[in-house]
Amino acid sequence: MPNAFTRSLAAAGRALGIRRTPQLGPGGPPSGLAEQPTRLTRLTRQTHPLVGATFNDIAQIMLSAFAGDPRRLMDLFDDIRDRDARVDAVARTRVMALQGREWSCKPPEGFEEDAEAQRIAERCETIIRGIQAGDTVHTQNGGGWSKCVGQMSDGILRPFSVQEIEWGVSREGWHVPARLWWYHPNRFRFDDGLRLALNDFGVSYKDHVLSEHYPRDKWLVHSATGGRATYPTRRGVLLSILFPSLTKRFGLRWWVKGTERWGVPAPIIKWAENARPTPEQIEKAEDTMRQIMA
Repeated sequence: MPNAFTRSLAAAGRALGIRRTPQLGPGGPPSGLAEQPTRLTRLTRQTHPLVGATFNDIAQIMLSAFAGDPRRLMDLFDDIRDRDARVDAVARTRVMALQGREWSCKPPEGFEEDAEAQRIAERCETIIRGIQAGDTVHTQNGGGWSKCVGQMSDGILRPFSVQEIEWGVSREGWHVPARLWWYHPNRFRFDDGLRLALNDFGVSYKDHVLSEHYPRDKWLVHSATGGRATYPTRRGVLLSILFPSLTKRFGLRWWVKGTERWGVPAPIIKWAENARPTPEQIEKAEDTMRQIMA
């Protein structure tokens, strides 16, 4: 029978985005957690779609993302942040502003003076503050709850962020989230029903839909609407700065090439006064001129 503590813990789980917080019963661990599969191997898959890309290439990446496969778009966002200092600085500022905010768990309205409600709130805060961030290189020094918040906040910049929940047992015997392992979003795509699915090398995403093929309490997915209600494939503030950043990048490239060209004296082809060039010679000279001016 759930008591006041389990109900409060469930409410805290919903606030964190966990659909169902497991409860410890007389039969042992909650359903779906007794035989959790081993934490998935973390693969490194990095591509650089911005290198040598044209506007048509970028448009194809976006259309593919809108159709349900945003993996290359996720790498494109990384490329833009690597190369556009202003975009990266603004993105970091947003995330760090959330990481640095103070927070606490308090009793609901009307129960501020209730001793039991205060005890439950304090316990929930202790559980949340104890959650650690798993490190992507498999060390034991992944970071604390603040880092978890920063990784969740990636779901504001991009269409979504995904973390795998590693469960542990508290001193009181409660099964609680112990670590959150961040996954790069280029490892996921959407199926035909807009359900998020793992799509690693050699893995059929249709057999790895998060909501169907894994325990219910295994994943934490954050996808912020950011003031714009739309399909999850079109969310994320980085999508709005994509073309302005690319215009700045390609425009600067054109400006540098243009100023370099206009700073060079115009090439002129001269023939000797008594020369009578053949059509083939004239055509070759014109081709040479075009190459110089390219």
